[in-house]
Amino acid sequence: MAKLTQQVQINVPKNKVWEILADFGNVSKWAPIITQSALIGSITQGVGTERFCEVIQMGRAIDKVLEWDEGNSIKFEIKGLPSVNSFINKFSLKGEADQTEVTFDGEVDIAGTEAERKGFEEQLQGAVQMTLQGLKQYAETGQKMIPPSAP
Repeated sequence: MAKLTQQVQINVPKNKVWEILADFGNVSKWAPIITQSALIGSITQGVGTERFCEVIQMGRAIDKVLEWDEGNSIKFEIKGLPSVNSFINKFSLKGEADQTEVTFDGEVDIAGTEAERKGFEEQLQGAVQMTLQGLKQYAETGQKMIPPSAP
């Protein structure tokens, strides 16, 4: 299992960042690597909420909420990505006044050779960094970050 941990400081109150994350089906509004997203099923918030996502260069994935701590954190599993056996992600928020620290923690089990796993882990680290920067830009400006062109 590879562990992915990154943080970003966002210059808006915690409740505003939470509103963005809690709108689970609309991750494509702010995440630069997600081109489409929508809720699946009748649960719209909380444990059990599911969404599909079209991920640039990776295809379609299904995300399911495993833990929902209202206003503080959301943990979900991603299924369907190529070369990934399991991928659990958690966004945690800490806020003070107009500042919010967002921490991303992920655990991913990548299939393939050691070299393939290392390469894909590096790709995921970049995707996490871009996702956090996209969240920051959207929270602060209301504009979606445009991802850099693929090589």
